Amino acid sequence: MLGCNLAVSTAPEGEPPNTQATIDAAVAATAAAQQANQEAIEAAVQATTMAQAAATLAVESSQATADAATAAAQVAATPAAESTPVSTEAYVEMTEEELAALIDEAVTEAVAASEEYSTAATQAAADDTVTQDEVQTVEVYFANADEALAYAEELLAVYNSMYGALAVETVDELQQIEDDLAEIAAATAELNAVLTEIDSSLEQGLALADETIAQLETAAQTINQQTQAAQQAAQTWQTAHQSEHDGRIATAVAVPPTQIDGDPLAALQSSLEFVQAGQHATADGQISVDELAALAQLGANTAASLSQTGNPQMQELSGLVTTVTGHLAAGNLPQAQAGLDQLGVAAPLALPPNQIEQDPRAAIQTALQFAATGQQLLHQGGQPSPQQLAQFAQLAANASAGLNASGMPQLQQLSGSINNVTGQIALGRTGQAQMQLDQLGASLNGLPDIQVPQKPALPEKPSLPDKPSLPKKPGRG
Repeated sequence: MLGCNLAVSTAPEGEPPNTQATIDAAVAATAAAQQANQEAIEAAVQATTMAQAAATLAVESSQATADAATAAAQVAATPAAESTPVSTEAYVEMTEEELAALIDEAVTEAVAASEEYSTAATQAAADDTVTQDEVQTVEVYFANADEALAYAEELLAVYNSMYGALAVETVDELQQIEDDLAEIAAATAELNAVLTEIDSSLEQGLALADETIAQLETAAQTINQQTQAAQQAAQTWQTAHQSEHDGRIATAVAVPPTQIDGDPLAALQSSLEFVQAGQHATADGQISVDELAALAQLGANTAASLSQTGNPQMQELSGLVTTVTGHLAAGNLPQAQAGLDQLGVAAPLALPPNQIEQDPRAAIQTALQFAATGQQLLHQGGQPSPQQLAQFAQLAANASAGLNASGMPQLQQLSGSINNVTGQIALGRTGQAQMQLDQLGASLNGLPDIQVPQKPALPEKPSLPDKPSLPKKPGRG
């Protein structure tokens, strides 16, 4: 528990206090505190567009289909013979649209490499005989096809792992691609077995049987049939995926609110519930249909509540909530997680004070209460609940505004430290928060004596003069 030993003295007699100046300073300091909070919020959310609507998200996702192949080409090689599978880290950083485009490209390359393999084998046997040189040449095509097929199958497995629980409406189409690629792989392996048999016969100086040549030609024809089916399946999945993807976004951001509370503290708590629920849902690197539905509803309630607070800083965050919901629905988890972090910091800093202590000593006591509460949150272990964080943010807003309203520069300078601590605790950065709380406590305890003007005694009312006695009335008679 932090303490503060402050000696309080009074102004020398004969030095009249400026009461109106104290009031004016408090009003001005309150405005300064609101301005400081606004600057902190703008810094926290500067990288995010606040008013991104469903139509914008849908247009971006549609454009991504055309652009993602270019982005994906920077990660993967183009020719099948030179394909280098991207790392797991690269998969995680990709959006769903970029990974879908990369799958389309990989399937196209696998089909092309398999057809080249089939064509080379057919041409080698066109004269009803095959030489060892031709066998070695065809085996190079087999290696290219085998690598390209393995790469495409790997991407499909990654997509299923990351988005299978979300893109449930296109599971059948994706499974068809996997089945077709598996059949192509089996056909290429069979053709390679025939080539191995031919090569063995040639090494032994044996003549090739017509049956062996027929097996080679049949295996090559089978590859061609399967590649056409795989190409068609990939096109079908891309069309279905794009429609499902855009519809998923539009539905999520259009969910109507079921509970609206325009009280700033309640809106803040709803925002923090949305943040923590989103962080929990995406912690495993994927999001399910049920998780998205729950987050879309919570996001709709939060956005509506923020809009009804009447506070410009909090109203501005409503668009950020909608943007995060859109990223969640689009499967863009890195972007969604970044937006959740921004909201988790910006929302507490946007909360206005509901009590401002104008007396410097009272402002210091509020700051000490803030520091003590911060220490308790850090020492309790685990993540503070949304309710705890909201109450802590209210205490922070009051403490910051009180220090600014004190009119004392040495107190006003500590207002920024309170905002910093609030942001660090909201982000879960306990180490930085602990260090800054210690610094804040030391600063408060190291303050010099505070001189508070003493109100002058009111002048005594002048005494009224004694009433003159009335003359006696003369008697009758």
